[in-house]
Amino acid sequence: MIVEQGDVRRPYLVGIVDSQSSRQRQLSESVLKGGYRTITGSDQGDVIAMMERVPNVMIIRDGLPGIDTCNVVSKLRESSFVLVMVIGSDRETDHILQIYNAGADLYLNQRELTPRILVSRIQAQLRGQVWRGQIQAPG
Repeated sequence: MIVEQGDVRRPYLVGIVDSQSSRQRQLSESVLKGGYRTITGSDQGDVIAMMERVPNVMIIRDGLPGIDTCNVVSKLRESSFVLVMVIGSDRETDHILQIYNAGADLYLNQRELTPRILVSRIQAQLRGQVWRGQIQAPG
């Protein structure tokens, strides 16, 4: 089941996919405090439903049960220009490269990730899209 939160007047929507509700809630709270709307889900079916709401950014937790991260990223890339950020633990370089080759824009190590860094990464990625004319600047 997907849940959308935040003031609809906020210009950008961030999708968050994580099977653990406590981590999902923590990510969502950080993103909401950063000034974005969120939509959350916990499985591959939710990712598909979330894409109907056309998020600007999708944050996917790597290694979720029943979800092939590379496959999900590849499918997202086939059907949209959404920014794809993957959060994972220390993995082998080859695995991270597979995620990038599938179409991820950014891979974040969960051990180094703080709420402020996450929001800053989202801001930087969106700023790049505004500069390239892919999305409109807020306001």
